[in-house]
Amino acid sequence: MINILTKPYSEISGPNKVVENLIKGLDIIKYPYVINKKADYCENIFIPNGRKNLLKASINIRSKNKIIAGPNFFVLPCDVPFYLKPIIKRLNSYIHPAEWVKTLWEKLNFNLTKIKVWPTGIDTYQFRERQIPSKMHILVYFKQREIKFLKNILHILNKKKLEYTLIEYGKYREDNFISEMKKTSFIIWYGRHESQGIALEECLSSDIPILVLESKSLWNQRPDFGYETYKSELKDFEVTTVPYFDKNCGIILENYDLIEQSIDYMSDNYRNFNPREYILNNLSLEKQAWDLINLFDDE
Repeated sequence: MINILTKPYSEISGPNKVVENLIKGLDIIKYPYVINKKADYCENIFIPNGRKNLLKASINIRSKNKIIAGPNFFVLPCDVPFYLKPIIKRLNSYIHPAEWVKTLWEKLNFNLTKIKVWPTGIDTYQFRERQIPSKMHILVYFKQREIKFLKNILHILNKKKLEYTLIEYGKYREDNFISEMKKTSFIIWYGRHESQGIALEECLSSDIPILVLESKSLWNQRPDFGYETYKSELKDFEVTTVPYFDKNCGIILENYDLIEQSIDYMSDNYRNFNPREYILNNLSLEKQAWDLINLFDDE
């Protein structure tokens, strides 16, 4: 059994889906769990968010308890306040959604507890394979990057007389996004680095291939989330927009000079990709629920 200590969320968000999708996965595999019971209610405790929950766990904790926390607490090690450090030391592990984030924290000498990688599962039942539209339509997803190059993308699409919809992070509702996905042939994803990229993976689950404009640097997006504190240590540190992706999912473009040719290629070949298979094999609700359970068994 797992005791999940979580704070309520009033809106749909990535942090919310970490908890929501875990619970869906546990329900599917029929693994027992409780929510917000006393810390000593059962042996295994998962704390995905809420600094008050860390404090709550510390009050009734027993030596037999195994505690895993993360990922929605701190962006960087310097964000850990002094009063939580003794509690973090007591954790069996702190989790991040992707290997590159784990590597970053290790590079910044985080040593309070072990770091492990666990991405949340994607709801492949809600985000089902959509029927490929008969008429080509492109979705452009924009998140915290340079407006100048976005305009270049739109200029190319307009020049080629390709129909598209532009969606900007933070300025749409999920139901609008889902509606757009249903009529989309492929997506041009122009976003910053991601620790997991749940929204992108939901598109892949819907079997929509993606042309990803890769962001491998911490310094080419806004805001910088405090990375400036570690400018010298992280100057050449490589990140990614897509921690979970393969050749079935679409194209990762690093050389932006090839954007027009890449759009042409996707326009001609979008029917030949199979991104949903990747999600089913690697990030299903069931698989990721078991992966979290196994993290407790590894301790």
